[in-house]
Amino acid sequence: MLRNFINFYRRTITIISIGLLFTSNVGANTLTMDIIGHIKDRCEIIFPSGNVMKFEEQNVQTIPFDLYCNRPLGISINSKHGGLKHQQQGINLIEKYNLTLQIDSLQLDVSRNSSQLLIPTIIEDSSGVIPFSQQGVLSVTLEKNLLFAGYYQDVIEIEVYPSIHSVAP
Repeated sequence: MLRNFINFYRRTITIISIGLLFTSNVGANTLTMDIIGHIKDRCEIIFPSGNVMKFEEQNVQTIPFDLYCNRPLGISINSKHGGLKHQQQGINLIEKYNLTLQIDSLQLDVSRNSSQLLIPTIIEDSSGVIPFSQQGVLSVTLEKNLLFAGYYQDVIEIEVYPSIHSVAP
């Protein structure tokens, strides 16, 4: 009989303990947590149809490009020679051109003479506007026809980079 009483007493304590566990969760508090993410800055310009302009008969060449930047951006351009360089009998001739950079959706239409691009020139600072994915056109127009036979060359460097300006509110 004592043994039955002890078993009954143990079951009763166990049932009461389980009941306390369930009832303690009835008034549960809410849980809050912070979730943090980080996306790296990315700015790039891609010339899907190539990055070489060949002047043979025409004085104007255009190349379309894709621009992607997930922050406000800056664009700078410079020319290695300040024009198309041609070597004629040991003398370097420079044929100047006009460069135009157009991105309609950013309302950007900027022209510079090749001689102005001998030092890196800031063309655009988006001042807080994030362009994301855009299309544009780079055009080069020769000032005069190329007269001498041979090879003319210039290298145009275009740099797109995240701007130090913050996003406008």
